[in-house]
Amino acid sequence: MWEESSGEAEIYTFSLMRKSATGPYAIGYVTLKEGPSLLTNFVDCDMDGLKIGQKVKVVFSQPTAPRCRSLRRCEVAHARRNIQSGHPAQAGIQ
Repeated sequence: MWEESSGEAEIYTFSLMRKSATGPYAIGYVTLKEGPSLLTNFVDCDMDGLKIGQKVKVVFSQPTAPRCRSLRRCEVAHARRNIQSGHPAQAGIQ
């Protein structure tokens, strides 16, 4: 059963890839305020400033992979699950 989520989360662990064809990026697991964890890409952030325990906010965008945005550097976006589409949440960090 799908439930609406606040989108508020905390970084559990992450890995920073400094060398890639598309430039540096970070992926990791976040734990949602409601309890579940998910694998996500971190976007719109200072990659060197990421910290375990940092607060992040789920953001929805295309493609359907989750993305997290840091609450320190970006405006907090409202996060809602789209029950009809079945697409996973995308999270972004600041």
